[in-house]
Amino acid sequence: MMLEIWKELNSGKGPIQLKMTHLDEDTISEIESILWSNERPSRGRFHEGRSEDYRTHGIEMNISEIGLCSGHSASGVWVNEKAETTVPGLYAAGDMASVPHNYMIGAFVFGRLAGTNAVE
Repeated sequence: MMLEIWKELNSGKGPIQLKMTHLDEDTISEIESILWSNERPSRGRFHEGRSEDYRTHGIEMNISEIGLCSGHSASGVWVNEKAETTVPGLYAAGDMASVPHNYMIGAFVFGRLAGTNAVE
């Protein structure tokens, strides 16, 4: 997915925009509440500084650098289905494990896998 976005951005056709203008006010308000109070508290101020509003504007999307953080970016340390890394005896879970769209439930599942398999 990241490669396709990179290709699109470098093709001269960009920018890529996330559009939410079709959503009703309650839905947009709920998205803002979740994103701006829990997920990314600075995002509301960022959009305000750019005079962007989900109700009237598409929000420009981009890719970020690959780093040792999983979940949203599907990067991090490679693990197999047992949460084993390529280093014998070393396991990874949560933000360190390269499990696409890991989020909290993935962290819990791979944390249990890592613990169980490490004990064995």
